[in-house]
Amino acid sequence: MKRSIIYTLILSACITSAPSYALLNFGNSDSNDSITSALNGALSQVQSNTQLTSQLTEQLDVSPAQAAGGAGALLALAQNQLSEGNNQELGQLIPGIDQLTSLNLSGDNNLLSSVDSLSQVNKVFTELGLDPAMITQFAPVVLQYLSQQDASSDLISALSSLWKS
Repeated sequence: MKRSIIYTLILSACITSAPSYALLNFGNSDSNDSITSALNGALSQVQSNTQLTSQLTEQLDVSPAQAAGGAGALLALAQNQLSEGNNQELGQLIPGIDQLTSLNLSGDNNLLSSVDSLSQVNKVFTELGLDPAMITQFAPVVLQYLSQQDASSDLISALSSLWKS
């Protein structure tokens, strides 16, 4: 019963882009408190990612899975190529970035973690059923999202250069 409630709440958080979060409460035991805390943290990260993926799905007519995977590939490339300072800023602007950059695509858990070139981003897009040319459409939407989150001009410039095809 608890498992089905959890799945329902997580699914709800993924579908909606409203800034409200589901709070879970299964009782007063320490074990349940730690589970509740962990799940609430996960839900808030999913919610944050949903704002970015929602923008991508609305503006580019792609599925939520394609939006998350495409953004994940671009962000994984960024994490592997940016300076430490820019990486820290990126992590602050996208609190759930680790979820996006560690998505399991086609059963390959390491696919996104090893993205260190645009040709590898192309491969991810292809596996998602997206034309790799869509990178030029994804990048501006992600940059717009980061600008809305008050990203520094240094970060925006570094990402713009990195994501040029």
